[in-house]
Amino acid sequence: MIGSKVPLHATAIGKLYLAFKPKLAEKFFKKNKLLHFYNKFSLNTSQLKKNILQIQQKKFAMSNQGTTLGLVGLAVPVFDTDHKIKGSVALQIPLHRFNPVSKKNFLTILRKTALDIS
Repeated sequence: MIGSKVPLHATAIGKLYLAFKPKLAEKFFKKNKLLHFYNKFSLNTSQLKKNILQIQQKKFAMSNQGTTLGLVGLAVPVFDTDHKIKGSVALQIPLHRFNPVSKKNFLTILRKTALDIS
């Protein structure tokens, strides 16, 4: 979906920005309700804030069918020399190809790419 608008909390890239841009996160939580694309995948503010803390620690974000059924998103930050997020590297994986081994392999590639860009 090139050029589509989706809520930040529904995508791996959006979650990265919420995790590494505190002012954006503050504004987001004050002004937004958590929209759900699919009733099956609900998320409340408390869960999202906990997820953001995990993203800050692990330096990657994941969305599980956040906007598209059957797709898992992974994203890693691209930092500048001051360790501020300047971009991200991400991919979407069909759910049937996603497992702990593929997750580890994809994250290794994404992290190396992000480091090469930094």
